[in-house]
Amino acid sequence: MSKTFRAALAAFGAGVLMATGFTAGTSSAASAAPVGPVEGWDDCATGHFCLWAEPGFGGEKIVDWTPRQRAIYHFPASAWNRANSVRNNSHFDVYLHNQVNGSGPFAVCVHARSGHGDLRLLGWGSAARSATTGFPCPHSPAPPG
Repeated sequence: MSKTFRAALAAFGAGVLMATGFTAGTSSAASAAPVGPVEGWDDCATGHFCLWAEPGFGGEKIVDWTPRQRAIYHFPASAWNRANSVRNNSHFDVYLHNQVNGSGPFAVCVHARSGHGDLRLLGWGSAARSATTGFPCPHSPAPPG
């Protein structure tokens, strides 16, 4: 990735963060807004997909997964139906499914390098049991670099 593109991406991300009131690493109500492209978060490592039991990235981190292309991830039973906030710090768009084995209708597609502090605002209802990669989210931006 060129330095010019990286600088433009960083400026864009900073603008999105300022416009939404989102501050990485906080649990404030402002973090419930969707976020744009980022380089990393302290609580979800680069290349990882993370889910929390509480809105605002609070409570227990119930999933910390390293996605790969065309993968299915089965959540541990202790994480079923508990997803309330998400950070996708990977290069892959990730679909959340309400049944195991990546089956059932997906309710949320989380773009690569984005997140949401309160999935309830998207009508989700925390019913996640598995996740898949392999298909871009609708209207997905071009992959980085």
